Amino acid sequence: MRIPRILTTPTPQASPRILLLALLPIGDTLFLTPTLRALRARYPTARLVALAHASAAPLLTCVPEVDEVVVLPFRADWAGPARLASTLADLRARRFDVAVNFTTPAYKWISLLCGIPVRTYMKFDTGWWFLPGEHRHWRSTHATKHYYDCARELDLPPWSEVSHVPRIALPPASQAAARAFLRTHAPRSGTRPLVALHPGGAGLGGLKRWPEERFARVAEALRVRWGARIILLGGSEDVPLARRIADRMGAPPVIAAGALPLLGSVALIGACDLFIGNDSSPLHLAAATGTPFVGIYGPTSLGNFRPIPIRPHQGRFALPAWPCFSPRYFVGGGPCLSGPCCEGTCAALETISVAHVVEQANTLLARHFTPAAREALPHEAPPYVSPTPTANLV
Repeated sequence: MRIPRILTTPTPQASPRILLLALLPIGDTLFLTPTLRALRARYPTARLVALAHASAAPLLTCVPEVDEVVVLPFRADWAGPARLASTLADLRARRFDVAVNFTTPAYKWISLLCGIPVRTYMKFDTGWWFLPGEHRHWRSTHATKHYYDCARELDLPPWSEVSHVPRIALPPASQAAARAFLRTHAPRSGTRPLVALHPGGAGLGGLKRWPEERFARVAEALRVRWGARIILLGGSEDVPLARRIADRMGAPPVIAAGALPLLGSVALIGACDLFIGNDSSPLHLAAATGTPFVGIYGPTSLGNFRPIPIRPHQGRFALPAWPCFSPRYFVGGGPCLSGPCCEGTCAALETISVAHVVEQANTLLARHFTPAAREALPHEAPPYVSPTPTANLV
């Protein structure tokens, strides 16, 4: 592919208009942020516009490098053919110079219909959608690197020279909403840690969910050992799950599932002393906010999807006694027609004991929780700011 001169010259006058096809789940959207920082550093005066699903669009407004966020009215956000045609016509009229397609080839039509002359794509193995294979390098490479490789033609520095840590900058309003929620439902106590549990996760049809009764037993163990106050997180669809777990506990937890919008929930996670959850977006957001975390993994690849912490010794993992016999990798790590490993909860995930998760949680609380640290919340992560304009959600 021939790259235009504006993308090969190092002169600061280069101001390309770049459309970022960020049609991804929330966790993967977070994994994009190292690439977005590198693009902004390489093209400081570029116009970066992100095209996203409505579910993840608020998170992109927390990425200072992005100038604008546009929601694509397609699939889950479908609002009729007229709305889709209008959005595509508007994008085409902007005459973007470059499209970075952080998606599967199924979305290639967007950049083509928008008439964007230079397009980069994910570097999937040839024939991955139907050919079995080892794909060893792909399966051992973290998602952040896969997304960076998508834009490597755009004269970015080598991966070894950039920060790999996902970061976001939460707006003050979201942080204030989280503080207000805590004042009402879980007032601070310097001697009692605040522990967030996320027992949900829609990915892989629920295969990634550790059994709900075990979350209840972990919560009880931490309440007895530390006097912990428990917050149950999730979306509105997770309210029944949170209530079932609450019914199994000896003391009522705070049910925050569905209580706050996405960014308020992220701020709430950042205000906790510990997060415990399945491999799902709240786990990765805990890592990005500096909250100590225990990640519970079974059918998904830790090599592809491990959380990347922003401070030392921030996280630990609860791993199965034996690996999943049909693990799920980053897109392109195996044939797309391969079926799930199990029905319901992954069998490998079932081998993770309550004692194992509690041990990891105790280790993190012993290392990080003190009354002084509790009063200093949010955690010690340095503020993340950028001189670029704040993104606007369209």
